[in-house]
Amino acid sequence: MPRYRPVVAVVLAFSMSSAQAAPVLTVASESWRSPVMGANRLSDAPITQDRVPGAVTVIDRASIERSGARSLPELLGRIAGVNMFDANGNAFQPTLDMRGFNAQPVPATAVFVDGTRVNEPDFGQINWQLIPLTDVERVEVLPGPATLFGRGALSGVVSVTTRRAGRGESVAVETGAGYGAFQNRKGWASAQGTVRSFDWRFNVAEEKEEGWRQHSEGDVKTARVKAGWRPDAATDLAVSYERAADRMRMGGSITGPELAADPTQNVSKVETVSHLDMVVVEARRALPYDLSLSANANFRGRREDTPQNKGRTTLSKSLSNMNSRGVTVQLSRAGTALDRAYSLTAGAEGGRSAAASESFSAGFDSRSLVRDDSSAFFAQASVDLVPERLSATAGVRYDENRYDYEHVDSFTAIFKERTAYHRTSPKIGLNFNPDPRWTLYASYAEAFRAPTALELTPLGAGNGALLNPVQVKTYETGLRGKPVEEWTVAAAVFRGDAVDEIYYDQTVGAFGRNVNLPKTRRFGSEASVAWEGERWETKVGHAWTRAEFGSQITMFKASSPNQVVNKGDTLPMVPEHRGTLEVAFKPAPGWRLSSDAICVGSQIILGDEANNEDQLPGYCTANLGLMAERGAWLFGLRGTNITDARYQSRAILSSLSGRAQRFYVPAPGAGFNATVSWRWGTDGSKRTARRPRVDALELARAAVSR
Repeated sequence: MPRYRPVVAVVLAFSMSSAQAAPVLTVASESWRSPVMGANRLSDAPITQDRVPGAVTVIDRASIERSGARSLPELLGRIAGVNMFDANGNAFQPTLDMRGFNAQPVPATAVFVDGTRVNEPDFGQINWQLIPLTDVERVEVLPGPATLFGRGALSGVVSVTTRRAGRGESVAVETGAGYGAFQNRKGWASAQGTVRSFDWRFNVAEEKEEGWRQHSEGDVKTARVKAGWRPDAATDLAVSYERAADRMRMGGSITGPELAADPTQNVSKVETVSHLDMVVVEARRALPYDLSLSANANFRGRREDTPQNKGRTTLSKSLSNMNSRGVTVQLSRAGTALDRAYSLTAGAEGGRSAAASESFSAGFDSRSLVRDDSSAFFAQASVDLVPERLSATAGVRYDENRYDYEHVDSFTAIFKERTAYHRTSPKIGLNFNPDPRWTLYASYAEAFRAPTALELTPLGAGNGALLNPVQVKTYETGLRGKPVEEWTVAAAVFRGDAVDEIYYDQTVGAFGRNVNLPKTRRFGSEASVAWEGERWETKVGHAWTRAEFGSQITMFKASSPNQVVNKGDTLPMVPEHRGTLEVAFKPAPGWRLSSDAICVGSQIILGDEANNEDQLPGYCTANLGLMAERGAWLFGLRGTNITDARYQSRAILSSLSGRAQRFYVPAPGAGFNATVSWRWGTDGSKRTARRPRVDALELARAAVSR
């Protein structure tokens, strides 16, 4: 990455220089308006929640452990506005999106781990099994267009921070194991500590499951090592390396008669094997004049081999190599002007990715290579218009993406193209705090998604389609509050208008191609109420979402040629209603009984864009949990889908033997999971969360008060 060397050199020079009277990089915040690390592109300049003009969900390590969740998607699925379903038919690879987007064909949610984008470069998908929950310190979910995070963040951002030893923390060791239904076995171990100004952490985990359906086994192994250096309060450098390997089999979809005869059967047999290597370097340096410089450099390489892909009528195999690297630099400053606090950030981002794939089958072979060079500039300002009462946020990002791609298959001669996309995306918002317990906000934001590698290349005979980028403009208003000490409430209303959304259509050629739709829109509301007492806790959430076509179009589907889709028809796989409920009881210190439930409304099935077919029925699932902490030991028992609800989370309308047929991905029935873990060197009941990095506005307010 030669063109990034000057940037890296500047970052290292700053990190090694002395900075007299520089602001520290950490500040404690115990209020309910805790700093939001993902309010800016890099977490060096978090903004308190009362100045974030949008919905925010923050899940810290203590909440993760109390939840009993086995995976990150299971944890995120308890947020009412998150849309999740199973497209593959195994326990490890659910599909997740937000705000009326259904990840079809590409997810509209951008996922970052320690500031590094982990959406795959070929098709934007997220391999959740490669983010072990045992190594996650903090999760932030910011729904709505995340302007500063660049392309692909149409519906929001999920920002994950991995665990790290705190300053001066002694050596700590943790190990655990779990066993559950469908022969689920899980084991993990970690150790961390500090030596003077250096800190270190090592985490390994493996999970296996036979699967509740035939040929749906999974095996995931992950290992991460992180080393840090904090010689003083003004400098922070961390380097991490993750190695992961997985082997997945997929249950796939089955027809209605097959579902009725035996929901555990598997007609198609798909198996994938992948290996991941990811390196992340994070650097932060507090500078004179209240400036702070942060940088993130990363490399991510993943190889996926599909030795078996057996459909109902086809047999193939494929191999993909995906590599991405990038650098992000951000400069921040906090201060006061005319007795009003402000926070300013500006930065630049550059990256390069390459996705090479080969597919082999009887009668049809193909090869594709796509290179993507990206660069961006971004800036954001948050300013108090009225001290402590009214604040304004304004941000902008300019993106440039250049594709160089080629494709060849059995029907198409070598096909080479170069394409460039340019986009400027603005963001504005206001926060009004009538008193310290309430925050009201309104915002307007834009985001875009450039076509992915696979969308640009041909689908069989013919040429690839030159596609426009997807653009979304979203308006949102909402509130957050703590009316009394034990209660927390949040609500939001939003509307998002999209143009040029990319959709698969079979009108052209035997294989079809991807096309831009004129208009689509999403609108809805999200609300949650939480109460936390000495013995009881409860949280209720509801999301109402409408996802509609905004213009009349004619589409060709294998099951239904010349579908006429009218303005106002509902997009598939977006439930109009989704509700969540969590209740916990603490009968004695160290004991916790919990129950959580999710209800999902009916959905239009994929392939029925004209809304002519019966909808996929809604469903409700309930879970029970028990946790007991006795000294260094932590025991957990969890029952899943305790009512043994039989439902399908995804359905497709396609054709089989020349006639329309519905295909389903069934969900598992009742199950359980038991875990035991042991910790040495920490008091699990009294551990404090990692202190958030510098909250620029809090520092500015402190300066004003002095």
